[in-house]
Amino acid sequence: MEQRRLSLPQSPDLQPSSGLMPVQSRRPVAGRTESERRERASLRRLEAGEQRKRAARLAEALRNDSFVLRYLPRLDLASPGDGFVSAELWLGLPNRRRGLMPVAPLLRGIDRAPLRHEMLCHTLRIAAEELACGPPRWQISVPMSGHALADGLIGEVALQTLDPLGIEPHRIDILIDEAELVIGGDLLQQQIASLREAGIGVTLEGFGNAFGGLALLSRLPFTGLKLDRRLAHALVNDPAGPDVVLIRAAIDIARRYDVLVSIDGIETETELQKARELGIGQAQGPWVGPALPADVMRARLRLNG
Repeated sequence: MEQRRLSLPQSPDLQPSSGLMPVQSRRPVAGRTESERRERASLRRLEAGEQRKRAARLAEALRNDSFVLRYLPRLDLASPGDGFVSAELWLGLPNRRRGLMPVAPLLRGIDRAPLRHEMLCHTLRIAAEELACGPPRWQISVPMSGHALADGLIGEVALQTLDPLGIEPHRIDILIDEAELVIGGDLLQQQIASLREAGIGVTLEGFGNAFGGLALLSRLPFTGLKLDRRLAHALVNDPAGPDVVLIRAAIDIARRYDVLVSIDGIETETELQKARELGIGQAQGPWVGPALPADVMRARLRLNG
């Protein structure tokens, strides 16, 4: 049977309303898009303004040498004593409201290569001078932003700074955050290889905070792996949980590649003992000791030496 197509009368009730017309329905969307563009442009201007302020603050501190220097001590868990074997360099700036502000966040996003280079030279010079004052076994870890590493000058600057003082390159350990390394990709990985060829140590820090990329340990020539402070509490609070499983796996892989494992954020003696039992090599955090001025750190070194 032939099917007949029904034809509905074109009554006013069936005509598309003006609010549903295709052209008119796109107008609010276009308006929202334009509003979003203006908002994004405003955010970019704000970010550019903040970056200029950060850059000016850092440049002024470099001119006046007004950085506050501290060292975060690390304890060797493999030895029976309580001696410090290394420390992490910490730079801060005085702030009226906050006391001391860490320099590292100020450096993030700075797109001025000359300023980054000045900060790199200044930081490595501080570390080298401190190493020259300490015992031969003393080692200093220096946090570096992904941008500073990507510039490709850190190895050359480090050697130029260390050689006149007779300091072996392996006594400087460059810290690169896992998140920045993942974002930086192949370029940062190439710089890590260059640093290792120059004999400078490289530690992957912040491990387990966001990624926990175990494959990085086998692909890149790290000398150290620093577990994120978030994992320290799991040692006691959830010893059979996924965080401790990650720690055990990281330690196992690190041993295969002769990578030293350390952990941040140790707050109790129990956490310290659990870290030692798992085979973690070094620890830092409130229980190990607070950030110390350089002269206090030297005094502690003399007592332990």
